[in-house]
Amino acid sequence: MYKIISISNKFHDIEVTSFPSNVSLTDFDIVIVDPTDIASSFPKTEPDSNNKRYILHQDAHVLSELIQRRNSEFFALLNKGRMIVSFLDPLFEVRLNSSSLKNVQINNYSWLPDEGKRRFVNRLISGSGTGLKLDEKNHLFASYFFAFQKDLNFTAYVDISTASFDLGDAFISNSADLVVGFSCKISNGIVVFLPRFSFNEENNKKFVGVLLQIAKKYFGSEAKSLPPDWTDNFTLPGIDVLDKKIRETEKTISEVELQKSEIEKERNDINEYKFLLYEQGHILERKVVDTLRLIGFKAETVPGKNTDFDVILESEEGRAIAEVEGKNDDAIHKDKIDQLISAINQDAEQRDSFAKGVLVGNHYRLRSLDQREEPFTKTVVNLAKQYHYALITTIDLYNAAVYFLQHPEDEDCKKACRKAIFESDGNVVKFPIP
Repeated sequence: MYKIISISNKFHDIEVTSFPSNVSLTDFDIVIVDPTDIASSFPKTEPDSNNKRYILHQDAHVLSELIQRRNSEFFALLNKGRMIVSFLDPLFEVRLNSSSLKNVQINNYSWLPDEGKRRFVNRLISGSGTGLKLDEKNHLFASYFFAFQKDLNFTAYVDISTASFDLGDAFISNSADLVVGFSCKISNGIVVFLPRFSFNEENNKKFVGVLLQIAKKYFGSEAKSLPPDWTDNFTLPGIDVLDKKIRETEKTISEVELQKSEIEKERNDINEYKFLLYEQGHILERKVVDTLRLIGFKAETVPGKNTDFDVILESEEGRAIAEVEGKNDDAIHKDKIDQLISAINQDAEQRDSFAKGVLVGNHYRLRSLDQREEPFTKTVVNLAKQYHYALITTIDLYNAAVYFLQHPEDEDCKKACRKAIFESDGNVVKFPIP
């Protein structure tokens, strides 16, 4: 028999606990994790003007200590060759801010003890659907897919195809071939992320049965019998001392891992500006927003009715709406500027004024920069001149990002860059970077 515990969700004949509880997870063979319930257990957040969620003062310390403790426990569990089974849910991110914690980022996947394997959260997109397929029939959890095939649904996906996924073994994907189920080895154990099944009494019992069969295959002859309660009365010399050393070491590891996580997060945030040179879709759009914020805009992304994604820009120089497009082996075409026109007209109906139109393009994104042709078609250029829109290439945005990462204090240059956008009359903006 295997010792299994579930964090928050109640399953048939399985022990249950909450994420903030004092129950240690290190003595279990399998831990079932629900990231949505983990997010709901966080203390109350305070939103700022940019809609970022903050946890302040003592609550920030409490959550930081809880994450460190659970992180350490999961590391110890995996080090013993055990298993973590987590559902793949949307990302919920908060920032901790207190006298000793300055803007520390925490999310509902921060319990995962390996920062490298945790990088998938940077590509985690909220989105739901039921069109799933099994890409690896020999995967340890393939039987999970077969058992719940008609009841599976995803609420989030990793924006990486199964063929390109390098953070573990992807085995379930959605209809767009993007990862919704994968596993990764950490230390001597395994962590598995799964799409959800429809929760009801019958399926909950079935899940336990499937999990036990998978555990039998995974642990094999290594699974040990649970010690009877009466063995607690027997002690061996040196165990208490070693247990204390283990706890102290785990605390040290957790603190170092947190420091490492913060440094790696900062490094990754900077390195992701390379997305401006080769990415597309929402990933490109988010980095365009980051760069425009470097230039001094208040920039945010909001879903549009007739557009895939709008970027709203505000500064003392004016207000603008931008559309972002990446093309594999082509220039930016008329359909994107049509979306921009539609977005601006919708916005004008609500505000009785027309925002400046900005079209940002990553043209011929799969080619090296010296092999790329004109970024925008003649039709796009003509329409941009007709409507007095600004055209920007992500290459120029990348160069601006490089400069302002090195010179964040150059407010005069930022102002000049913003002014260049608003003064553009259908031409490709060239930022006045020294």
